[in-house]
Amino acid sequence: MANSLPEIAYEKLKWAIIKGELASNTSISERKFSEKYGISRTPLREALARLGQDGFVLNYPNLGYIVAPITFKDIIDIFDVRLCIESFALTQICEYKIPVDSDLLRKINSEYFEAGKAGDDETLIIKNVEFHKVAVDSLKNTYISNIYNQTRDMILRLAFASNKVSPVVTVTGYQEHEGIIQCLEGYKLAEGIKEASLHLKKGRDNILEAAKGTITYL
Repeated sequence: MANSLPEIAYEKLKWAIIKGELASNTSISERKFSEKYGISRTPLREALARLGQDGFVLNYPNLGYIVAPITFKDIIDIFDVRLCIESFALTQICEYKIPVDSDLLRKINSEYFEAGKAGDDETLIIKNVEFHKVAVDSLKNTYISNIYNQTRDMILRLAFASNKVSPVVTVTGYQEHEGIIQCLEGYKLAEGIKEASLHLKKGRDNILEAAKGTITYL
């Protein structure tokens, strides 16, 4: 079944924001984007309302929508949520011996590494986020996965922007991912929590460093 027009408009606008094609505080002209995507204003307005609910845009009465900026506090809050979810996933996996597809994790990690060597930043960023999603989805908890997915979109947005300022160190990320895989395979809870926490905090600090000296980020 084909996606509805509001869904198509939502995805196009969301990815334009995530990839930085629409920067913070950019005014979104309904006429302009209606013409660009060949979508009438009614489904476009539905898409914008949904993007507002998801935190990607702000709606000002009589002024319309602008792309929402991300503050330093937003960066910290997003990573706090991510750390909570991923630590919980690791705890459940290790305590209840929940199987995780380590072959898939290594495949994604290899694709992440190769993308980095090739200078394919978009694939590198997407594969990095895909890697972390595997463990969370292994819990088969729809509610947790849905919350994580929303966080994932914000993480992608941060990663695209920060990578332009301070590119990801692919070798380091690859090695840290492999360490997490080994902990999952051996159900090593304490070591896994330590590895994942250090990895995520390093990612958070890199983004904060890239944003240093600004009031808002993106």
